[in-house]
Amino acid sequence: MRSYVQTVVVVLLFLLYTGCLFSSDDSSDSADEQVYTGTIDLTSYAQEDNKTPHASVLATAKEFLYVGMQRLDGWDVVAPSLFLIIDRLSGEVVEEIDLTYGNVSSMEVVGTTAYVVNPGSFMMDGDGGVERICLRESTVHTVFDSDDFDPVEAVHVGGDSLLVATQNTDWQDPAYSLYLIDGSAENTVLDTLLYQEAGTIDALAYLSGKDVFYVSAANALMRYTSFPEMNGESIETTLPVRSMVAYEDKLLVIESDYESGLYGFVEGSSYTKMLEIYQDARAVVCDGTAYILEQLGRDNIIRLTEDFSIDYQRNMGSDLNIYDVAISSGGTGYFLSYQKGRIVPFHAESGEPL
Repeated sequence: MRSYVQTVVVVLLFLLYTGCLFSSDDSSDSADEQVYTGTIDLTSYAQEDNKTPHASVLATAKEFLYVGMQRLDGWDVVAPSLFLIIDRLSGEVVEEIDLTYGNVSSMEVVGTTAYVVNPGSFMMDGDGGVERICLRESTVHTVFDSDDFDPVEAVHVGGDSLLVATQNTDWQDPAYSLYLIDGSAENTVLDTLLYQEAGTIDALAYLSGKDVFYVSAANALMRYTSFPEMNGESIETTLPVRSMVAYEDKLLVIESDYESGLYGFVEGSSYTKMLEIYQDARAVVCDGTAYILEQLGRDNIIRLTEDFSIDYQRNMGSDLNIYDVAISSGGTGYFLSYQKGRIVPFHAESGEPL
């Protein structure tokens, strides 16, 4: 008859042999240890005589990457945007989806739906539109379009509702509008929230749960409360705001006059200026963390702490023009190179390459 000690030893040896001892139930971490860690080349999707497909937006959810590409010919919009679904485990494209409109500029993935903004031609010819992609069925539906304006930004505000900022097509008499629309239907306007007869719009952000949104237009930053009654107040900044994104109950802001740049944050109606950065930069929030992308000419990724100080600043190479970043729940980061047409993975915690 075995002793108690002998029985325990036998059980421990069995567990070690079968791999049950010290195993982890964290499926997200184990999945990320198995992801494809090489560069994903997108250049085969470029238009003829172009070296890049102008990949401009990137997102990730579970085992997939989602990429939107403009496929420009120089500065000309010659084809509709192309949407790719990529398997993160293999690095292979598993779905190619042609959109209806061109020049994709922003994307937001909400559950199994992706909302994509395509402003159309750079001349604002009324050929743009907002589209909804059902990721499970790989189907595309028009949400919002018009011959009189082009969409420039959209943010999800809960349920099926979207805030959509538009620019009219008359460059001699520019005007912009803000609409609340039903994202599950076609051209269903729930409310016209704002119409300004002068200026162009640069950025839009929404603080979920507070019914507060911010509009940067005509070199002014405006905060609107009491949604949708639209009580607005101006927030003074040093330079025009070119990019901004909601981060918890605050707003991360990028200012630039295209010769110098800086970043700061807004809490309520109070603005705090932080540090100088490169003049060409963009703010993003991924997996609950704020990042600043210093674009063509610097090619740095800056990760911020919760109080908006710099956690790290990493140079990712040269001549990349980092357009977007996506971070998986397991901590794998991906950046999108607009200039070279590639997706490159990195360690989100450190910024170091994989």
